[in-house]
Amino acid sequence: MNVPTPQQAAVIRHVATSRQSLIIEAYAGAGKTTTLLEAVIGSHDPTTLILAFNKRIQMDMDEKLSARRNTMADPAKYIDVKTLHSLGYQVLRHHWGRVNTDARATDSLVRLNFTGPAKWRYHATKIVKFCKDVHPRIHEEVPGKKSAVDRVKMVCYEQISDMKLLEDPTAIQSIAETVVKTMIASLQRRSTIDFVDMVWVPIVLGMAPPGRYMRVIVDEAQDMNLAQFELVERLIAPGGGLVVCGDLRQGLYNFRGADGHAIWQAMRDKHKAVTLPLTVSFRCAQLIVTQANALVPEIEAMEGAPAGIVDEIQDVDILKHVKPGDFILSRTNADLVTIAVDIWLKGARPVIEGGQELMQPLLQIMEKVSTTSPQAFQNSLNVWYKEASKKGNQADSDDWSERIADWYALLSNVGTRVGPTRVIAVLESIFGGRRNAALIGEFPDLEAALSLSTVHKAKGLEANRVFLLRESFARHQDRADQRKKRDRLRQVRWLAITECAHGAHIG
Repeated sequence: MNVPTPQQAAVIRHVATSRQSLIIEAYAGAGKTTTLLEAVIGSHDPTTLILAFNKRIQMDMDEKLSARRNTMADPAKYIDVKTLHSLGYQVLRHHWGRVNTDARATDSLVRLNFTGPAKWRYHATKIVKFCKDVHPRIHEEVPGKKSAVDRVKMVCYEQISDMKLLEDPTAIQSIAETVVKTMIASLQRRSTIDFVDMVWVPIVLGMAPPGRYMRVIVDEAQDMNLAQFELVERLIAPGGGLVVCGDLRQGLYNFRGADGHAIWQAMRDKHKAVTLPLTVSFRCAQLIVTQANALVPEIEAMEGAPAGIVDEIQDVDILKHVKPGDFILSRTNADLVTIAVDIWLKGARPVIEGGQELMQPLLQIMEKVSTTSPQAFQNSLNVWYKEASKKGNQADSDDWSERIADWYALLSNVGTRVGPTRVIAVLESIFGGRRNAALIGEFPDLEAALSLSTVHKAKGLEANRVFLLRESFARHQDRADQRKKRDRLRQVRWLAITECAHGAHIG
């Protein structure tokens, strides 16, 4: 690495001279991966485990470590780089012996515990995987609390987008019962497991690892849940140290069980960890950092960083500025699709990242509304929204109620712009990443598509220029009357701003 900043040097020095556990508060673009590798290379730990966020990062770290082994303080020391899943798989095989993986393993187990329609079974399989990943002990009965089946029903309302299933209490009950039975059956010794079982089975059964390490380092720790953190803690040898690295403000996966705040607290209370910051951004230009300072005053631009660009434009002018490779980011799907349709009507080809998963509920809603006229469309959509909101309230699911509101706003906005008879054709074309044949003549393709995304789906990416749909953040700030919701909104806006390297355009 180049000459480290004083903050980077402090992290490297701590790892080299102490095994006291450490929290590294690493802000966006602060060079945390480089800092971690330099700290490991300069340490005297005989055994070190680095848990990488994904396979790509693991391979990148392995390659860089291999190239630097001859510069290590002790070239003979053992350094292991794994993902959480590869670690769990190693622990599982240590206890169960030879175990094969098969993506259909969960579905095969669901079939043994379910006799309903195939369509219901498909959703049962998805909920089993989700619960293992996010709610690992949801199948266990807890005295004085809701039954396991009732808790799984709430997950169904949060995760299933099929409107026909959501409105059928019998279907939800059957799926929830199947999920609980399948999770219990999954804990029996098996020769074939699914990907999610690699971590879930060792966690729930309390399996001890085959070996432990004097230093365990966890990257992107804010995206872990507490059950995963328990597995990590089992890896620390007596007298060893634990290092977690991340940014709590980038922890956007609470809906997937991530609990960075609880992990940070456990590090301080249980492991007596100290905290060291990495606040200098090597990614963001000076004016981008100034924008981010409104949310996080501590972030700094590196010395000599370019000035960058921050300006405000109107939505109608976005095509005058946006270029292929830029990001257009929104807080919600409704606002994202609305701007995509506006772009479409101007002759460009927008592509929404991960947008195809939105189509099923929208098509099902369109079956219930009238397209005979704009007024009939809006009136019938209003009727659907009122009825659906009532069912969401009866199910006591805030998540389902929020999705209902998002779907309603999305269809209302699109219907206003293109007319009710063309809503489905336009949405299918945008979500499919191609134009519907019936629309090609009216809206000819351009050579390059414009990429649009919610902030959640853009996490981990970066671009030289980012366009933020301001109203999608401002409108939800008005609704965020509770502190928790306000904090979540600040997290999303923080991540959106720091995705950008050189230019931000607030639309």
